[in-house]
Amino acid sequence: MPKGEIIGRMHCSTMASSWTEYLSMEVASDRSVTLTRMSYEVIGWAAGLDGQDVEWPEGFDPNSIEDYDEIPDPVAINGKKIMGVEDGIYLGDKLLPHGGNSSATFRPGDADAAVAWVLDYYRTTATVPDHVLAKIRAVLDAS
Repeated sequence: MPKGEIIGRMHCSTMASSWTEYLSMEVASDRSVTLTRMSYEVIGWAAGLDGQDVEWPEGFDPNSIEDYDEIPDPVAINGKKIMGVEDGIYLGDKLLPHGGNSSATFRPGDADAAVAWVLDYYRTTATVPDHVLAKIRAVLDAS
């Protein structure tokens, strides 16, 4: 889980996929702010379960599938519990940084730079709620 407070949830999408990201904000003792884009840990893909240690719901036998539309979601993959599914991707319960360059730290007074960093990242995939940007401004402008 992130050290900071989750200040926003963005529903991201492209023409090929959709997912949810969370923006955390951690305020350090020197009043600097670290923003981190996070998403839940990917446990597996619905289309890629071959060769995985899959735990199915009680009573389901994957060897007797007659209707592929009625396959339930697994309970766990490789010992990791499935907490949700997004766009055919099985997610765990750990929030992790979403890819490289997912964090940036800003000093007091750098609200414009912090807001620009967030808007630049999400410009093609999501709309950032106004309250998220206002929270960033409030903390960095007040420092």
